[in-house]
Amino acid sequence: MNTDMKAYSLESDTFYKSITRVSFTPIKEITCFKILHKKGDVEYGCNLFTGFKKKVKKIYTDNIIKVEYGCGESYKTSMQKYAERFKYLIKDDKLFSKAKVEIETNIKGGDRTLSFDSNEDAINHMNLVKQNCKTFGNTLI
Repeated sequence: MNTDMKAYSLESDTFYKSITRVSFTPIKEITCFKILHKKGDVEYGCNLFTGFKKKVKKIYTDNIIKVEYGCGESYKTSMQKYAERFKYLIKDDKLFSKAKVEIETNIKGGDRTLSFDSNEDAINHMNLVKQNCKTFGNTLI
């Protein structure tokens, strides 16, 4: 079985002729959280029954963050779960939104938003769409 194949799609010339705008949104850092515990941190506990000796209570297997909203509310969650829920990227214990290319058309329901893991991939796709539009006589400025 060949697993090196990449997904692709074919579009008709009417799609490229109907494009009215292609816009790009770069990767942006998400800063609405605070790291409470890093991966590998150890939490100790002691009580009267252990003679006040420190015992390992918990070892964190993922970064635990406190997400803060503008209205003063907050909650704790795993950084990995938060990133999966909102489709963010994790790099060096920081969260980033994905780069996006939005394609607007004059066909009802033909608009698309594509997400990319890097700005370069998004710009390359945007240039490919622009080149295909030019091929079919639709010049984007």
